[in-house]
Amino acid sequence: MRIYVSSPGKSIALFCLEIAVATGYLVVLQIVIGNIIGRGWYPLIKQIEGDKINLRLVDRSDARSIYRYAGDEDISRNTYIPHPYQLSDAYDFIKSTHSARRKKTGFHFGLENKENRQIIGMIGLLTINHALKNGEIGYWLARPFWGRGIMSEAVRMMLRFCFVEVKLHRVHAHVFPFNKTSIRLLEKVGFSREGLLREAFVKNGDYVDCYIYSILEDEWARQSTTL
Repeated sequence: MRIYVSSPGKSIALFCLEIAVATGYLVVLQIVIGNIIGRGWYPLIKQIEGDKINLRLVDRSDARSIYRYAGDEDISRNTYIPHPYQLSDAYDFIKSTHSARRKKTGFHFGLENKENRQIIGMIGLLTINHALKNGEIGYWLARPFWGRGIMSEAVRMMLRFCFVEVKLHRVHAHVFPFNKTSIRLLEKVGFSREGLLREAFVKNGDYVDCYIYSILEDEWARQSTTL
């Protein structure tokens, strides 16, 4: 698996080095680089390369792909994505991912089809509690690509991002009790069911139950060594 960072990270490093060399004040370089490392480099990650798919940041050019696949009623049934889903919803969603990334409150990646670079799904670290080092992941995959092991790979890649790059201690996920496929996926990659949240969410105007699953950093680490 390969991880690519965005060019702003390189620009920051080169700029700091130029300042240090030009002024002779290497302390400037130490302070700035120290602050960047303290915050973590993960906001600069733009793509994670996998075997079946790539995870990458989405932009406005991806709106039509997201609109095409997220508009499937089966996707809406198992998620909180509204149906019908409009093209404007896709643009708004992309804008929200950029905002969350800037604020470091969430990080979203599109699942990129290696053959044509189209986005065929999404996976994201939806909420982050930096103080407690925990967060929630959510995901969906276009129906034509079900049953190929794509989402299992994407979740494993995302977990590595969560634990290694963001340095979380705990990651959880919510899943509807009727979504058996997602339940099997979570258990396959090492999540444990914590319990049932009774009528904890509203979907299509009705209160609905939801399972909560979680995985801890050490559980992920032990599992990763056996893969």
